[in-house]
Amino acid sequence: MRPILAKLMLVSLLTAGLAGAEEAGKPPEEAPQPRSSTTRHEVRIDGQTIPYRATAGWLILKDEE
Repeated sequence: MRPILAKLMLVSLLTAGLAGAEEAGKPPEEAPQPRSSTTRHEVRIDGQTIPYRATAGWLILKDEE
C-alpha cells in the first residue's frame, strides 16, 4: 500500500505545480488577490484507479514595516 501512496503523492505534487505555473507569467493586477486552482484527476496504479484532486495556490504576504 505504501508504494501506491508515494506514487499518488508524487503525481499530486507535480500536477499542483503545473496548475500554478500558468498564472506565473501573467502581469500583476492592481490589487492582487490570493488565488487557487483545483483540478480533478485519476491515476491507475497496480490495476487500481484512484481519483484525486490537486490544488495549487498562493497567498500574498505583506511586510507592514
